[in-house]
Amino acid sequence: MHRLAIIDVGTHSILLLIAETNINGNIVPIHQEIRSVRLGKSVDRDGIIQNEPLTETILVLNQFKDLAMNRKAERIVVVGTQVLRSAKNRDFVRATIKQKTGLDIEMLHQKDEARWSYRGAIDDRNIDGPTIVLDIGGGSTELILGDGQKILDFTSIGIGAVGLTERFIRQDPPAENEYASMEDYIRSALKDTILSILKQGVTLIGVGGTVTTLAALYRGMKRYDPDSIDGYTMRFSAIDKILDKMKRLPLSSRKKLLELDTERADILPAGASILLTILSLGKFKNILVSDRGLRFGIALREFGND
Repeated sequence: MHRLAIIDVGTHSILLLIAETNINGNIVPIHQEIRSVRLGKSVDRDGIIQNEPLTETILVLNQFKDLAMNRKAERIVVVGTQVLRSAKNRDFVRATIKQKTGLDIEMLHQKDEARWSYRGAIDDRNIDGPTIVLDIGGGSTELILGDGQKILDFTSIGIGAVGLTERFIRQDPPAENEYASMEDYIRSALKDTILSILKQGVTLIGVGGTVTTLAALYRGMKRYDPDSIDGYTMRFSAIDKILDKMKRLPLSSRKKLLELDTERADILPAGASILLTILSLGKFKNILVSDRGLRFGIALREFGND
């Protein structure tokens, strides 16, 4: 294959990567796109994927399919993560998507998601020593410990930015006790689970919309630029400052602040709270931001560059 398309169907967003490889086997992106459809809306509460976000997902998948074909992709690979693993009606959802789009969704197991997220994040980077890749999603949070190409350990916790927001945030702007309850829950859910991994890492790399959006927001971007974000180092203090500001704002003001991705305005405080808790527990002062992750890892797999 010379060119392929990878579509990552997540709890909050659907991501498209059209890519080739260079002479060294690294992924070269030709086109990238992201759409916020929130397929996992209410899944944390009800356990099922609702008809409205499913309809929107089908629309986006057909658009991405047409775009991939127009860009001469020789194959389209679609993967699904936590939202499809956890939904009770996942078989119906996958069958409906297949019927309406012609696309088969490969439902990744947690271990496979961890493996390919790690590979995508470290691809074409010179990093020495044990490395942790952190992926904060809409429905779950993954930490993968590796050294070079080898994965040493991983864990997946069923807390994400969408589920936490739906569970704890009721008022606009959120009340202090709502944030306090959410942050207590995050620390309780993470503390005993991830400490063994955090203690072994020298470098922390963050992938996913929470980390990349925070970096873009800190840098004052009006339009998201993946090349400017990938490889950027963000400090704990900067993230803490952004979260402190967002906590005091109503949703309408957060949307103005986040004009580059208004659909993430309601869930970004929850994602930032997860991130700060992990940085604090691991005593990390900064995080290396990666615009690459699962879709790049799947591309490596499909090109045979594992």
